[in-house]
Order: sequence, then structure tokens, then C-alpha cells
Amino acid sequence: MERLSLDQKVPAQVLQLFKRIGALSCQLGFRSFLVGGFVRDLVMNQRAREADIAVEGDALRLVRVVCREGGWSVTVHHRFLTATARPKDPTFPLSRLDFVTARREDYRRPGALPQVTPATIREDLSRRDFTINAIALSLMPDDFGSLLDPLGGLSDIDHKVIRILHPLSFRDDPTRILRAVRYEQRFSFRIDRQTLSCLRKALTQGCFSTVSGQRIKGELIKIFHEPGPHKILRRMKELGVLRAVAPQLDVSHRRLRAVQTLRKRLDAYHGWEPVREIEGPFLAVLVSSEDAAQRLQERFSLSSKWLANARQVLFIVASQPLFTPGEMVLRLNRLPVEMVLAVSSLRTDISYRRWKRYLYQWRWEKPDITPEELRAHGLDGKGIRLALTAALKAKLDERADRFLQWERALAAVQSPEEAR
Repeated sequence: MERLSLDQKVPAQVLQLFKRIGALSCQLGFRSFLVGGFVRDLVMNQRAREADIAVEGDALRLVRVVCREGGWSVTVHHRFLTATARPKDPTFPLSRLDFVTARREDYRRPGALPQVTPATIREDLSRRDFTINAIALSLMPDDFGSLLDPLGGLSDIDHKVIRILHPLSFRDDPTRILRAVRYEQRFSFRIDRQTLSCLRKALTQGCFSTVSGQRIKGELIKIFHEPGPHKILRRMKELGVLRAVAPQLDVSHRRLRAVQTLRKRLDAYHGWEPVREIEGPFLAVLVSSEDAAQRLQERFSLSSKWLANARQVLFIVASQPLFTPGEMVLRLNRLPVEMVLAVSSLRTDISYRRWKRYLYQWRWEKPDITPEELRAHGLDGKGIRLALTAALKAKLDERADRFLQWERALAAVQSPEEAR
């Protein structure tokens, strides 16, 4: 049995934790294994921040013992015999540990969530999605680091192949189709011929008709987090997957190029200001009409706020010149920053240098006159808004001093149509 040395592959804190889990499993009469993507990434010399541990025994009991000393918060999912542990220390090298009782899965109908029962580690590996994710690494003291590979995952990693474990895999869980394409593009692998045939057959049979929009949206969010989401979406279009899961998405060359740009700009901006969520701007970039946005909102149960923002993105992209700093601020400051980045990825008529000036400078500017001063001058709410808008535009576009800002503000209140 092949053994993998973890000493140089994981941080010392993580190695110590894994050995402790193995020792505690032994004391309880259980057997524990690292499984899934964490093992795959170890074999490929890549690091992951989340790990899955399969337990021949009671995973819920083990997680309580492991985390008893504190430092971890635990969420238990009794129906699926799983628990998630998260470190309270944000500097810990792992962001989460998922414990699962080794199990069989029974899909009562295609696309449904499975019914689970305890099983051996080999049975557990055989119910997984792809061979490259069906490798286990023992955490037990007597064979720590030994690899269990009953389905040929190591060979498929060597040959850069994505392969399902049985012909009905995509019928049982159609979201595996999205993961197959995501892994293929992330690792520069290829989906093997038989797997591709099963994929196409499942699509022909309408497999996604049984899957909720929420589950599909969850897989799309993972795609948007990838370094090259445009490549994954392009491949999904080639295979007919996008048409099956979300026909409302426009994956034309222009939109895919915008997705690529958006991914880069989100990454570049992240260190400046936290971006609340990423699915909103990506989905906004991928809809080309209000009707498509409305249908997508219904398909994925998106918020009314997302729909309003997506409509604004469409409007600004289609019709607003945004020639001056003032115009950019007045039109774009109504949107959350991630939606502004969506606009920027589609407005190729505006240079990235100008977008950076808006993001890091212009949108933070305030006029040199205050609402209190305008109120003291006898203005009310609407008048104050008009005056402040005119003053800010004058400051940004004319480099107006405080005196000229007052002049533009009062003129705007007296002639609001002209000010617009």
C-alpha cells in the first residue's frame, strides 16, 4: 500500500491535529481517514484549507471528543451523519474540518438528496463523484499516511482524467456534471470518453429538471470563485450544460470576456474593501436583458435588491456616457461596489486607469458644503439633495472651490431641470 508523507505537505499544526484525530479514533475503537479533495490536492502537491474526514464508527461522537478542549465551534447535521468544525483562531491553517460517518447513499429518485446509512470506508469511497476524489489517507497510528485507492484515482490523476464511478452517477446527482467541468478546467484534465457519454445522455434525459435552483446556484458560486470561471462557462456552453441549468445566461464572447475581467478586478479590489458577495455581479454580467434578469431571479430565488441592481447595470452599460468624474459618481455611487465592478467589466470604452480613479478616489469625494449649511440657508430635503449633487459635480468636473460650489448648488435649486 502506497504511503504519503505529510511532513512537508501540511503545516505542523495541521499534522499534529491529524495525528491527534487518529489517536483518539483508535481509543474509541474507530478508524479515521482523510478523504476527498484534500487528499487529491495533497497528491497533486496543492494545499487546501478545508479537509474531509471519514470515520468508520461514529463521526459525531469523534468530533465532540476532538473539539472538547475548545478552540473549535461545531455544527452537527444528524440526518447526514456529518458535523462541521471551524477553528475559533482565524490564523489556523485550516478554515474547516468536515467529519462524516463512512456511509452508503441511496437516491430514492434522481436529483434527490440521498438517504444515508453507516458503511465501511471502501463503501464510502464507492459512492463518491469521481475517482480522483475517491482516495483515502489513513490517520491511524499504525499506518498513518497510507493511501487507499480501490477505484484507480491515483492513476487518473497521473493521466489527468475525470472519471465517474458508475454509469448512473449523473442521474443520481446531476450537479456532478457542473463539478466535472469545473475540475476539468481547474486542473487542465479531460473528461474521459465514457464519462462524457454518460453526461450527454443525462442531459438528453432532462436530468436537471429534478434539481432545485438553489443547488444549481451553489455550484455556480463555486465556479465564480475559480481563477478562470470564463473557461468553465465556455466549456459548459460547448457541452450544452448551461442551456440545461440556466438558459437565461448570456455566454457570448463579450460576456465571457467580461467574466474574465470581473474575476481579475474583484481579486485586485478585495484588499481595499471587502466585497460582500460575488454571485451577484457575475450573474449581472451574464444577463443581457431585463426579462432575462427577471427569469434568473425567479430561477435562483435571488433578492429583489439583486434584480434592481442588475437592472441598473443593464441601464448604465447600455445608455450612460459616464464621460466625466461627476457623471461616474452620480450614476455609480447608487450601486454596491461589486456591481460597479460588473459595470466596469462591460464598459470597455472606459480605461481601467479611469475606473481605478473612480474606485479609489472619486467615489469617496464629498462637496465642501454641508447639509447643515444648506438647511440654514432655508433649503429642505429635495433642495438639499439637488444642491449637494450640483456642488459635488462642480468639485469633480470643474475643480470648483467652495465659493463656486455654492454658486452651482444654488443655481441647481433655482433651475433643477437645467442642473440635470
